[in-house]
Amino acid sequence: MTDDFDWIVVIVKGSSVSKYYRFIGKNCQWVWMQTRATIIYNTSNVPQYIVCMNYIIRLVSKDL
Repeated sequence: MTDDFDWIVVIVKGSSVSKYYRFIGKNCQWVWMQTRATIIYNTSNVPQYIVCMNYIIRLVSKDL
């Protein structure tokens, strides 16, 4: 099984970007989104967190 988001790339390279995906918001409106993930290291250079930022690419019209 393959995921849309490649966690192996995050672990190996330290960051990754997802494919575009559709997400429904609180107001029941669809949006196209993309996620970017980055590993944050502590002072001993050991991975401590994965920070993900979600970006809205565009809103989808209700007419579609």
